[in-house]
Amino acid sequence: MTLPTNFKMPSDWTIEHHFNDYLKRVGLDPRRILPHQLHEMRRTFYAAFGIALLHLRDDVGTLSDNDAVTAMEIHMQDVAKYFTNEVGRKEK
Repeated sequence: MTLPTNFKMPSDWTIEHHFNDYLKRVGLDPRRILPHQLHEMRRTFYAAFGIALLHLRDDVGTLSDNDAVTAMEIHMQDVAKYFTNEVGRKEK
């Protein structure tokens, strides 16, 4: 695929930026994580990001706009539910 030459990706749209944003959101300081742990976290994050992009392209991209929005909302609810359960587990 040839990328358009007139598109400039905003610096805060990079996957690395999203990874660092994720670390901040979950309260992790990369300076306090062992290097091999940080490497595995980054690897897992990039893999999940890639799978999500493939899902958006191959599955959600085939839906009507309304159905695509509904599918994305369901995914957002699933993620919120997962993290709510994770927080609940840590507090017990």
